[in-house]
Amino acid sequence: MDVFAVSVVAGIAAQKINIKDAGKVASVFGSFQALMFFFGFVFGMNFKKYIESFDHWIAFTILCAIGVRMIIEGARRLESCCKKIDYFNPATLLFLGIGTSIDALAVGLSFSFISANSYMPSITIGIVTFIISIVGMFLGDKLSCRFRQKSEILGGMILVGIGTKILVEHLGGLA
Repeated sequence: MDVFAVSVVAGIAAQKINIKDAGKVASVFGSFQALMFFFGFVFGMNFKKYIESFDHWIAFTILCAIGVRMIIEGARRLESCCKKIDYFNPATLLFLGIGTSIDALAVGLSFSFISANSYMPSITIGIVTFIISIVGMFLGDKLSCRFRQKSEILGGMILVGIGTKILVEHLGGLA
């Protein structure tokens, strides 16, 4: 769901979504989700004790940084409607891919504890993430110009919220 929310935000932020941009974002998100799950599985219990101590801080920092940036950019654009915002650059996609897939790493680790097969779940996670990313981007693109800036601010707030939720859950604040 966090990938879907980020994809909707990317669709909102862009002036117009085309299949190439949607495919690029969906490929990054799908690949990161599938690979992080698989890597989590491969490294198993030995790696778990290292990543558990700080994975939530990584996700929190990345998502909050991008969310705050979106809030600031959205606030700056309130007076100028429909300027194209490039959230499809490689650095942004890299950080979003990592930030939204940290939990997939943890799920892969948990699958290693029960000795489950990692290939089919990894492929399924990648495909489903790819599909919901494209759907989210085109859904975000349907919002009209006058709602884009406010939606970008809201989207940034959602990213900060997701990052905060991940941090609070890992620190034991939410059951």
